[in-house]
Amino acid sequence: MKNIRKAVDILIIVAVISFIIGVVLKATALGGILWCNLVPNSFLRFSNFCLLIAIALGVRQIWIGKVPEEKTE
Repeated sequence: MKNIRKAVDILIIVAVISFIIGVVLKATALGGILWCNLVPNSFLRFSNFCLLIAIALGVRQIWIGKVPEEKTE
């Protein structure tokens, strides 16, 4: 179950990085085609996709009821 938690964390980090790249490229004059037909909107769509997958995995774990509870000491 910790593997899913790690996957969710990685997806969120990748989404934030992709979002920042997309916003910076959109805000600057570098808004053209970068590489392999990637435009700033591609980065923003990819970050949306990563966040949706992270949400789906998190909700799945809650639905199953196997979310490991963290102990506070």
